Amino acid sequence: MRTEPILTQKTLTLKIRTVSPKQISFKSSYFEDFNNKYNQVRTLLQKETDEFILTGANVTKLGEGIGGETYKFNHPKLANIVIKRNKTGYSDDYAKEYKNLALIPTHIIGGQEAVARVNNLGEHYLISTLVPGKCVSRDNRYTEQHLKNLFNKMFELDKLGIYHGDLNGKNILLNSDNTVNFIDYQWTEKIAEMNFFDSHKSQKCLLPLSEFPENAQMFEMASMPWYMDSFDTVAEKENFLKTYLKVKAKYHEKRYDYIKKITQNWPYPSEKSRIKQSLDSEQAKAEIYKNPDSDILKLEMKKLQFLSDYRDAYSHVDPNLPGRNILAAPASYLCSISSVQDYRKEIDKLLSLSFSKTKNDYLKSMAEYGEYWYQNLTSYTEDTYKYVMRMARKTNVKGEESHKFYINDRNPRIFTPNLDLLDSLETSYKPVYSSGLDAPYLMQYKLDTMYRPSIDLLDSSLEDSKSVHQIEKLKGLFKKSRKTAFDDKLLDTLNASEVAVLKIREFRGYVKHHFSSYVANRTLSNLLENSVNFSEELFNTIFSGLKASNSRDILVKGYEGMRKFIYKI
Repeated sequence: MRTEPILTQKTLTLKIRTVSPKQISFKSSYFEDFNNKYNQVRTLLQKETDEFILTGANVTKLGEGIGGETYKFNHPKLANIVIKRNKTGYSDDYAKEYKNLALIPTHIIGGQEAVARVNNLGEHYLISTLVPGKCVSRDNRYTEQHLKNLFNKMFELDKLGIYHGDLNGKNILLNSDNTVNFIDYQWTEKIAEMNFFDSHKSQKCLLPLSEFPENAQMFEMASMPWYMDSFDTVAEKENFLKTYLKVKAKYHEKRYDYIKKITQNWPYPSEKSRIKQSLDSEQAKAEIYKNPDSDILKLEMKKLQFLSDYRDAYSHVDPNLPGRNILAAPASYLCSISSVQDYRKEIDKLLSLSFSKTKNDYLKSMAEYGEYWYQNLTSYTEDTYKYVMRMARKTNVKGEESHKFYINDRNPRIFTPNLDLLDSLETSYKPVYSSGLDAPYLMQYKLDTMYRPSIDLLDSSLEDSKSVHQIEKLKGLFKKSRKTAFDDKLLDTLNASEVAVLKIREFRGYVKHHFSSYVANRTLSNLLENSVNFSEELFNTIFSGLKASNSRDILVKGYEGMRKFIYKI
């Protein structure tokens, strides 16, 4: 739990929050869990309101996350204690996070320590120790010593099978003595040592099947993209990446030694091939990262790009994020597949030119990593598109909760572009796009056939102000779709097609409820069916192109366009 202002990851700038005085009382508290090391705190917490309420606010708000707000008491004897309280509408009792904190060997890695879990008249709190340090920013960057300490602590978690789950910039605090601290173990997973190489159990950590928990992967997904994007020049980006990889070499040496040690008498013969893969991978990375050349830097940047794209794509559907915009999710996932294919294409090229066993082992490990993510992303993409279409059409499967879009003229949702890490780098870093899917005139013809006759019929059938307004919105969507199709921006066209399904379905519901016009109702039903078919056909065209055997040479045009697509509905 940090004492710094909230960090805005995209810009690495700090926002200062203005907060009103707060009071928190534990007078009627039930301590569901308690760390006996902090027994003296229990009495202070229970007496806090009685003794200090007259002084006004007894806590200061430090910040907030997805479902909780963080405070610290102003009383000097409680200065090292932090309280996390549920936001309105969230019912987490913090049992999992308290249990996760109890797993952390703070005597080795320091950081946040569990104190208590409190039920205060039905309101839940997590009490833990205050962790010193400041979030990374343009004025508070990682030093080489910070990175060494970071990797040492991640390795200690790796050994225990503890996968932090959210090592973003707000959960890593830097100290002036070059140490780092981790906070917020809400999404932490624990993998037992016997399951380190189990193909089913390791899935919980989103890791390749041949490797046991690697917290560096989460750091590279959640922290590295926006940190790399914060540098102003190409030289700064490349210099930091070189330093980062050189420090990471030692991390992989330690992982190699540890895996070798714990698997000497491994009881599961069927997992020996995975263990060998893991050892070869760790050994090769340790050697290659000691002196990374331009090829390695390029490949590592492409890896960061697809990890960043995956995280962006998931943010559209993450049920824990308020105000999420699922309409943009399928296009964002397609963008992720395109970037992972670009990464795999780069590996193929480097493998064809490499004659070094160590480099080949490294590249084969990266190829396996790319294959793992490619398989995951293709599955996620298809599932996500089907989910979005079910929500837009209101054809939920049994037991599936409806998604409320909250899209209207006064409250527009914006499709924000994915972070483009390669855009500011030299040309050799950037993918070459040749989609092979281009058919702008055919798509325009389909759009003309679908929209024009229907809109003309609706224009002549409905004259009330709300219907006229909705018809104008459909005309705007038609115009937008036609233009993006002509410009060959297929992902933009896909986004617009999903919006059209939602808008037509909503308009049809309004007309059915208020009018008995057979022509209008039939026209809207046909238009809805046609727009669904068009969207599905377009999605399948792009998706199939990305999955084709030659897809690494046919990267979908629109990967770069996705990062420029900002469209208010």
